Amino acid sequence: MAETEIIIRPQAGQADSAVPVQPVQPVHSVMPVQAGKSPSAVLAVQNSEAVQEGQALAASKADAQALSADTLLTKAVLQGPEDYIFHFAPETVVDKALIDDFRRFAFEQKMSLENARLMAKFYETYVQGQSKKRSMEQAELLKNMQKACEEDGEYGGLGFYDNMRCAKMAMLRFDDGSLAKILNETGFGSHPEVVRFMYRVGRALAEKDMPRAQNAEKEQSAAELFYPSMKK
Repeated sequence: MAETEIIIRPQAGQADSAVPVQPVQPVHSVMPVQAGKSPSAVLAVQNSEAVQEGQALAASKADAQALSADTLLTKAVLQGPEDYIFHFAPETVVDKALIDDFRRFAFEQKMSLENARLMAKFYETYVQGQSKKRSMEQAELLKNMQKACEEDGEYGGLGFYDNMRCAKMAMLRFDDGSLAKILNETGFGSHPEVVRFMYRVGRALAEKDMPRAQNAEKEQSAAELFYPSMKK
């Protein structure tokens, strides 16, 4: 093989010269063979390193998938609002119309199912908290009403329980159970004014002549009683 020459142009005042370049030897391997190691040993080391790199890459992908799931970044194929399925506790009373509106909103915004369920869980927690708060407030109100009945100046005090038997007489006489059910469910059966009315009815039943209300004016018709504005 002939040697290759590179011609370097001389500067001013210098003669031309040629610098011979050593011939390029053919390269048979991209990885030099280490001293004392055969090519097969070097290849085995390279294969082992490649396997380790593959395992590390697979582990990295697995970690990324786990992180994606933990941060709710996974994507599910959702064809419509009905694919957003939420599970609420049986005792949770949810607004179904509101949930349907949220399903449509989530689908329009391309929200992931995991994120939508997270928001639904927040809503359920809020509803449960509000329900518990209302129950506590109702229990406190009922307690206060019962105390007011026991301390009432007309039917309360030492004769309270005897007077309640009188009020119960009115319920047994005229109610078929429907009114008692409503009063018990709403708690108004312990309202001081409701108890007062029943007590007075019971007393009237025990007397021959039904007493009229104090300072009563002329007799009123049913229309005038329920619609006071209808005056001639």
